[in-house]
Amino acid sequence: MYKPFLFQVIRFLAVIVAVLGIYFFAIYTSDFLFPVLFAILLSFLINPIVSFFEIKLKFPRPVASAAVILALFGFIMGIIVFIMAELIQGTAYLAEILPKQVQILTGAVEEFFNSKLVPLYHKTVDFFHSLDPAQQSAITDNIQEILDNISILAVDLLHRLLSAIPAILSSLPNSVAVVIFIVLAAFFITNDWQALSKSVIKGIPASVSPSIKRALEQLKKAVSGFIKAQFLLLSITTCIVYIGLLIFKIEHALTIAIIAAAVDLLPYIGTGVIFIPWIIYLFITANYSMTISLIVLYMLIVILRQILEPKILSSHIGLNPLAALLSLFAGVQFWGVPGLIIAPLLLILFTALHQAGILTQLWQFIRG
Repeated sequence: MYKPFLFQVIRFLAVIVAVLGIYFFAIYTSDFLFPVLFAILLSFLINPIVSFFEIKLKFPRPVASAAVILALFGFIMGIIVFIMAELIQGTAYLAEILPKQVQILTGAVEEFFNSKLVPLYHKTVDFFHSLDPAQQSAITDNIQEILDNISILAVDLLHRLLSAIPAILSSLPNSVAVVIFIVLAAFFITNDWQALSKSVIKGIPASVSPSIKRALEQLKKAVSGFIKAQFLLLSITTCIVYIGLLIFKIEHALTIAIIAAAVDLLPYIGTGVIFIPWIIYLFITANYSMTISLIVLYMLIVILRQILEPKILSSHIGLNPLAALLSLFAGVQFWGVPGLIIAPLLLILFTALHQAGILTQLWQFIRG
């Protein structure tokens, strides 16, 4: 009676040890594996285009691979140059109008200070002097402690920021080397895609080959669906912001729309990192019509994002919206900011394994 149960426990522990081994192996080799995995993913994405050039247009495989990779990176560099040019023009525009806007903001803050804070300060001082000495001493000590804590936090934050600058600068040469490695690796992998695929298939045992193939197909579908869904959501955000800013006659609307779409990739933050400070500034400077306009635009973006994102993700990937939200929360708790990327990828992998039947086979293996 106990023997089958014991074997089930042993098989369960074997599966747990294998999963933990893969996890720790991925963690400790991430610096080396990331460029290789990124190159494989890039090759996987561009391989259909390369095959089209090779089969339909009769390009030699190396020429087709090199042409697609160069065109892709040329397109990316073109977008970066375009954004940088827009940012330079936007910076020049801000340098021209910023002094006037700062003067307006300073006047608004000064008026608020004189009309609201000064009377409140006098009332507070009168109330403070009406207290007995022991209460005054306790309040003074507490205020001094709060100020000391704020000072310590500010110094620590400044120290961290200044310490991060040399690390960022020292990582630039390594980043360039990684990009070059990814480009070269993607070229060689794409050029020999068929041969490498056959080698991998031959190395898979026949007993698990159908399951692995199903898992790879599901993973391919999920990854491509995830990319399409994110691209569609970003396109929607960019168009809404751009059209709204054009209607409001905002300068450099395209640059702001592109930046808003980029920060929209960040969960829990999104376009609010741009719109909320902008709305507060407009409210302080008494530009109430533009404040209301931006609030309406921001709420429209948030509402449409909340409505469309679950439907787009579920239709393109088959992920449950609640599961995606929980995975993001767990990813942040375990890995911090990188967990915002790691968690959805792990959820996609888990979904692909489930749909391919591999998780069912593991459960059957544990049960014997």
